[in-house]
Amino acid sequence: MELKNITIPKRGRIRLLLALALLLCVVQFLVRQCQSADRPATGPRMSSWKQEDVHRYIAAQDFSSNLKSVNYYVRGADTLVVKTTINDHIQKNLCTLLDRYHPRCGAALVFKPKTGEVLAAVNYRNPKEEEALPDSTNMLFWSRYPAASVFKIITAASAIENGRLNPDNLVPYSGSNYTLYRYQLADKNDRWTRRVSMREAFARSINPVFGKIGQDYIGASLLSKTAAVFLFNQRFDSDLRADSSIFIPPSDAYSIAEVACGFTASTTLSPLHGALIAGAVCAAGTVHSPYMIKQVLKGGKTIYEPREQEKYTLVSPETALLLRSIMGDVVRIGTARKSFRTLFKSSKYSALKIGGKTGSLDSSVPEGRCDWFVGFALDPSDPDNAIALSIVTVHGAYWTVHSSYIGAEAIMTWYNNRDITLSATAK
Repeated sequence: MELKNITIPKRGRIRLLLALALLLCVVQFLVRQCQSADRPATGPRMSSWKQEDVHRYIAAQDFSSNLKSVNYYVRGADTLVVKTTINDHIQKNLCTLLDRYHPRCGAALVFKPKTGEVLAAVNYRNPKEEEALPDSTNMLFWSRYPAASVFKIITAASAIENGRLNPDNLVPYSGSNYTLYRYQLADKNDRWTRRVSMREAFARSINPVFGKIGQDYIGASLLSKTAAVFLFNQRFDSDLRADSSIFIPPSDAYSIAEVACGFTASTTLSPLHGALIAGAVCAAGTVHSPYMIKQVLKGGKTIYEPREQEKYTLVSPETALLLRSIMGDVVRIGTARKSFRTLFKSSKYSALKIGGKTGSLDSSVPEGRCDWFVGFALDPSDPDNAIALSIVTVHGAYWTVHSSYIGAEAIMTWYNNRDITLSATAK
């Protein structure tokens, strides 16, 4: 039997449409119920963020110029507003500089030691040099860079804090400034012997002088205790999670000298730790742990704010002041002077107290020449907005940029934009 030209009365058509609409509503309701049952607790019912959510968010970042002061984060059915402490000017400038000079890899961290706010956090991996780099590693959190001469800060702190030397005491040495042979550590006085102050040896990074300071004035036990106070072999509380930097206690006289002057790859340092050390010097010996997540909003309501940051006291205020002084010599007359020449020529920065420490040593992983600058910049009229920073770059056959140059650029960027940034933050 064939059905043709079937017509449905008008009242019947209305009833059919109503039935179909009701069926569609039921199907949509059931679908929503199934999605809600399958959705994790961090979906639409999420009412707050915890520290593990912060770490999960940070672990997902590439720490490039995409990281901004305000970020949108989709998680489950939520679009969250994540406000960070990042300063967009410094973050962008550091990323631009590393892209321009393209070392094998690099990392940079800038933060306020008085509050812990991270202003820039950069991870750089040269895509053409991946074979020389550790697999899938964020270089900002890499803690196996050799500390090199940055460790001279710890040696100087140990000597000053424990009353073994002050910056202007003279230490005899002979031979090249940048080698460390056993004969250079011998206690002798002949026509080749020179005497320099610890201050000058620090500024020029003279290895045999700091080797002798470690061997003759400090010793293995005291140097190890100072390294522990400076948080080596320890993880410290921070949004940004890096493994601990390594300090292996020296076992004989020559190894004491090696460690004290940074002439060994066995002592390692993470960029995060390097910035913390510089921050303690800048902030009278006590530094706040770095943090990056300032606020998380869901639907306009705050679901996360950071707790009070941990404080670490590394040296006394008196020792910090002396360290600040000798680190100032590094950027004015020492190993970083060329990188800071442009900055010091400008009267705009004349009020700033700036200091730092350079260091360079061959690295096996990542393979290449590891170059450090850790430092600080302080405006005495605005100490709460002082910054500390840590820059590391690793180079292959060609050295493309000095980390101290990038450090100087970061300092100028912050003070060029500070008033704009602070005014925007206050609104």
